[in-house]
Amino acid sequence: MRSFRVFVITGALAMAAAVSAVPAEVASSAPPSTNVVLPSNGATVSGSQVVFDAIASSGVTQFQFELTGGTGSVVVTATPTFYGWLTEWDSSTVANGTYSLQSIATSSGGQTSTSPEISITVKNSQETIVATKNANLLKAYASYDALQSNLYLPNTSLYQGLPSNSCDPYSCLWPFTNATAGTVFLYGVPGGQQFLGDVDARFTGLGHYADAAEVSPTGSPQPPAYESAVAPPLGPGGATYYDDNAWVGLNTVHAYLLTSNPSDLTLAQDEFNFDVAGWDTSATDTCPGGVFWEDVAGSQRNVTANGASAELGLELDQLTGDHFDLAWAARMYQWAVTCLRTSGGLYNDHINADGSVNSTIWSYNQGVMVGAGVLLNKLTGASAYLSQAEQTASAALLYFGTGPNLINQGPAFNGIYFRNLLFLNSFVPNDGYASEAQSFGSSMWAQRQMSSGLIDPQYGVNGTASMVEIYSLLAGSPPRP
Repeated sequence: MRSFRVFVITGALAMAAAVSAVPAEVASSAPPSTNVVLPSNGATVSGSQVVFDAIASSGVTQFQFELTGGTGSVVVTATPTFYGWLTEWDSSTVANGTYSLQSIATSSGGQTSTSPEISITVKNSQETIVATKNANLLKAYASYDALQSNLYLPNTSLYQGLPSNSCDPYSCLWPFTNATAGTVFLYGVPGGQQFLGDVDARFTGLGHYADAAEVSPTGSPQPPAYESAVAPPLGPGGATYYDDNAWVGLNTVHAYLLTSNPSDLTLAQDEFNFDVAGWDTSATDTCPGGVFWEDVAGSQRNVTANGASAELGLELDQLTGDHFDLAWAARMYQWAVTCLRTSGGLYNDHINADGSVNSTIWSYNQGVMVGAGVLLNKLTGASAYLSQAEQTASAALLYFGTGPNLINQGPAFNGIYFRNLLFLNSFVPNDGYASEAQSFGSSMWAQRQMSSGLIDPQYGVNGTASMVEIYSLLAGSPPRP
């Protein structure tokens, strides 16, 4: 083993670090070892680009830093480089004070070791904290301008269907709901009332997706709903999805809370009634019950349709006192807990028609169940709901981190995930939620397409619209499920 001191400048990183190089061929089955190199023990840090650097023995495949001492814990994913495991962290996402920092190394065999803790002091000026929030506000404005300039079609109040898909020539309903969410959350930032006309335009566009004669797979009439693609004559029309309609309902609740337009509340109730109609009534299905994903025979039953619908019903109960909504929301939530929650607190994705479980872990599934748990606790007073929400949030922070696991989820899933984590944060503060959101926002901003300003343009509306939402939340827009 050899140690040496190196100096490296990579983008915003500028550091000197003592690094241990361990040839790969000497790796063993022993637990990995690790130590924090930067910051030094007792250091004072500030600003948005604090460098964390650590060394580890060979065979390590996953590496994180954990900061404790405030509310909850902050988990930051590091990247392997010749100079050690490196990452940057925005210290303005936590309060000034003294914290403990340690590195966590995981080997390919799943063995995990932690370093000795070091102490660091975060000391940011009020100007730095305000600057971070203002930077997020400017990013929200710039991202919204890029979305509207490149993808919005004002003559129809719709968005382009890019990349090309079955919803052409316009976007599918789900991206449109994310554009609506982004607009509503932008309206909620300080000074955002200027976007009231844009909120109205989103609901004008939504009307083009309306299914005037929604029926069940057996042909029975159902409550009003929206198709997955713009209905004829403007578009081809498409299948109807229960989670899509839950997003529509949640957007209308958010708009009602900002504008007090009573028609928004009526529309939100229609959407919840439609989702209730999607409940599986077969007693012979694996884990009976649950809202289907798609309004067709043999559809899967997934977390997102049940969790998002539960959130919608609970939001409505808060506003109307209709306990029909509360009862159904609790039922939807409990079905997901019983049938798709893992022992570690995360949620698998769905149950197929044949009874098999798809165990993919998506960020938005964790988000909707966190938000529903918080609302159920608020409405019923039952502490178990809040405990479940906190357990899921903590497990998600560790699972997704701030590296590829999180980034590969994409802005659309993470927008839903972060709005719910930040909603939980308003009841039970945890430094890790905003820190993870800020890290994701910084990563996406660095990758934006410079010529257009779009973020993740390969995902069309879903890339940039959801970042408008995330930046707006980080800039102070009130979080809602």
